[in-house]
Formats: sequence, C-alpha cells, structure tokens
Amino acid sequence: MQTKHIHNKDVHKEANQSGDGAKRPPNTNGYSLSTEQLHQLLSGDQLNTCQNSFDDAVHKQQQLLTICNLLDRQNSIHDEIEDLLNAENGAYWLDKQISEFKLLCPAEILTQLSHSANAKTPPIHNGDIINLHFLSLISEHLFSPLTTLSRIKTDELSEFERDDWYQWCINFNDQLQTIKSQIKSAQLFFKLKTFDKIKNLAKDDYTKQQIGHTKKLFQLSTTAKQDVEYND
Repeated sequence: MQTKHIHNKDVHKEANQSGDGAKRPPNTNGYSLSTEQLHQLLSGDQLNTCQNSFDDAVHKQQQLLTICNLLDRQNSIHDEIEDLLNAENGAYWLDKQISEFKLLCPAEILTQLSHSANAKTPPIHNGDIINLHFLSLISEHLFSPLTTLSRIKTDELSEFERDDWYQWCINFNDQLQTIKSQIKSAQLFFKLKTFDKIKNLAKDDYTKQQIGHTKKLFQLSTTAKQDVEYND
C-alpha cells in the first residue's frame, strides 16, 4: 500500500484557513456589537437615553392623570360655580351692586377706592374690589376653560398643550379659592357701615351728602330685597 504523505506546510496552510485563524469582519471585537456601539454602552449614553425616555413617559402619565382627575370632578365643580353665581349676595348680585355704586358714588371717592390697594394705609379695606367684574372672572378662569377641556381628547394633546392644561389643572383649586375670597371681601364691602367709613374720605359737605344719599339707596335696596324674600 502506498501511503500519502502530508507535508507540514500543508497542515499549517489548512490551519490558517479555518478555526481561530479565520479572518474576522473588520471593526469588530469578537462580539455581535461593533466597537462604536460597545463604546457607547460603556460611556453610558444609551443608558441615559433610556432613563430620559422612561422619565418622560412617567411625567406624561402624571400630567394626564391630573387632567383626568379634574375632569372627573367637573360635575361637582359646575355645582360650585353655580353656587358662586346664584347664592345670596353671589356674583350676579355683586356685579349689580358694583355697577350701581360706581354710578352713584362721587368720582373723587371712586378714585381713592380704586387705588386703595396701592396705598400704604388703605382707607377702606379692599375698596379696590369695585374694579372687579365677577361674572367675567368666573367665566375666564373657571367655566370657559373647563368647558373647553371637557371637549378635548386628552390622548391627542401635543406636549405643549398637555403642559398648558396640566398647569391650569394644578392651579385650579387656588384660582377657585381666590375668587371665593374676593367675593367674600366684596360682600363685606357692601355692608352699610362701610358707607360711614367712605364718608370720611369726602373733603367737602356736598360729597358727604352724596355718599349719604348713596347709602340710603343701598339701604332701601337691601330692605326691599329682604321684604321680597320674606314674602316669598
């Protein structure tokens, strides 16, 4: 039998063409990741990106939850708004009183009252309340935004819109309490004893007489209102 001899150089040649000596793709490190991708992982860039995406998703859900929670309360909020408007000496009544007071009160007294908030020692507590219009305040800050929000599909809001409505929702209770406080201050202003304090602002007898006449008209108006309620 004839034996086939394999030369050492043939063995080395085959070894170089297979196994560990096989040619690797360029720019790799023995893994499925490229060297550039491995560097990104080691540097933490992708981890930071994932964390930021997660934080953004959580923030979005928190915003939507706040918005939806307020929408769930809209029936009770409408009841509160209705009470602000129609309760005894509520917004409707106050706007009428403010309008009549500004019509009857001497101009120089109105000027002093309108700027009482800026005075170091306001002569009449919350006298600048006569500059307010409560129906407009309630509509602008409470009723109209809530009506608009109730018609919006919250899942279709842009990021900017969502941020805007979120801010309105988290400030809603504070805004509601502010308006309630302003209404209470206006109710206190229209107590008859306030007219006696206003009279002290007058610089002449004629102005004092005008204020006295205004007080009587408001007193008659209040008495008439009470009589109507009693008869009802």
